[in-house]
Amino acid sequence: MVHIAAFVSVVRMKDRRQKTAEAEGFWRMTANAKHERGERQ
Repeated sequence: MVHIAAFVSVVRMKDRRQKTAEAEGFWRMTANAKHERGERQ
């Protein structure tokens, strides 16, 4: 039981990190797109 709980917590940690990394990448993409639009205008 303890091993399963530890495994689940590790998986959740990895999943959370992946989600935050994806969110950061998304925000950087949108920021870059806005920046490019500002330069073009």
